[in-house]
Amino acid sequence: PWPLSSTRRPAMSKSIFPVRIALDLSCERVIGQRLQPDGSVQQAHASVADSPLADGVRAVLSALVPAGAAAIEVIVASERPLQHWLRGTLPQVALLATAGVERHLGASLATPSAAPLWFPRALLAGGEDVGAPLGTADDLWGDGAALGKLCPASHVVAVDERCAADGAVVRALSGEETARAVADVAALGVQAAAVVLLHSPQNEAHEARLVEALTAQGIAATASAQLLPASHGGQDERLRARAAVLDAALSQICGEDLDAVRRAVPAGVTARILCMDSSGRACPVAQVAPWRRMIGGMAAGLVGAARIASGRGYPRFALVMAGDVAGGAGHRGMAALCDARP
Repeated sequence: PWPLSSTRRPAMSKSIFPVRIALDLSCERVIGQRLQPDGSVQQAHASVADSPLADGVRAVLSALVPAGAAAIEVIVASERPLQHWLRGTLPQVALLATAGVERHLGASLATPSAAPLWFPRALLAGGEDVGAPLGTADDLWGDGAALGKLCPASHVVAVDERCAADGAVVRALSGEETARAVADVAALGVQAAAVVLLHSPQNEAHEARLVEALTAQGIAATASAQLLPASHGGQDERLRARAAVLDAALSQICGEDLDAVRRAVPAGVTARILCMDSSGRACPVAQVAPWRRMIGGMAAGLVGAARIASGRGYPRFALVMAGDVAGGAGHRGMAALCDARP
C-alpha cells in the first residue's frame, strides 16, 4: 500500500493520472513498480552504478509506461541522499549566523547525536549482524555522518544583525552587510548555504533577504525558519542549524534526483511527480524540503508494514533492512520490533 498525500483521493477512475509508478532510486540501481488495474504489480529495474541516473530512470519508465498513456503519476523514494550522507560524500556548505552566536552554532554541529532528530527511534538498533543492538544514534551513523564535517568552522560566516525574542529588530541588516556576507560565502567556493539567524521564527525578514541575495549569486540557500518554525522546535537555534545545514547539503543530490526523473519522462506524456517525506507520505515536491526526503523510503516502509500487520490482526511486526538499504557505508543491517497501529 503506497501512502498518499492527504489531498489526493484514491478514486483513480476520476483521476487524469490513471498510471501510477513508484520509483526507488539508489546510487547503484533504479527499481520501478506499476500498480495495474487488476491489482497486480509490474516491476522493472536498471543498474546505474556505471551510468547516469537519468538513463536508468528512462529505461525503467520505458518498461512501465503503457503505450498510449497520456498522463502518469510518479512517486519517488530515493536512498541516494542518505547513502551520500553516511558515506561522507555530500558537499560542504556555508553557515550564516548572527554575529556573537556564530561560533556557538558552528560548534554545536560537531556535538554528539547529530543524527537526524526526526529519525524513528525504533530503527536505532542494528549492527554488523542485526543481532547486536546499538546504544546511540552516533553508533549507527558513524563518523562519516558528522554534521560538523559538512560545515567546518572555516565555513561559518558571521552576520551583523539581530532581532529580539519577540521579533523586534534590534540591529537592522544593511545592504552593505548583506553584500559582504554573500561575498564571504562566494569566496568559500560552496554551492549551498544555510541561513540561521537569532530569533528568525519570530521575524523571517533578515533570513529571507540573505536567501534572496545568495540565490541571485547562484548559491542555493536554505532559510532555517522555513524548515523549523517556532511551533516545531525552531526556538532552539541549534536544532535549526542542524536542519538547515543538512538541508543545504542535500539540495544538490535531491535536485539531481528530480531532474533525472523529469528528463526521463517519455515525450508527450504529462507527469505528476511526488516524493516521499519523513512521515512516509507521497507529497508534491515543492512541499517537501530535502532533509525531509532523506528517510522517506524507510518511513514509507514502516507505514506500509504497520498497515499490513494491523490489517491482518498482528499487534507487532519485525522490520529488517539489509545493509545496502541502511546506507551502505559500513554495510550495517538494521532490525526493529514495532507496534502495529492503524
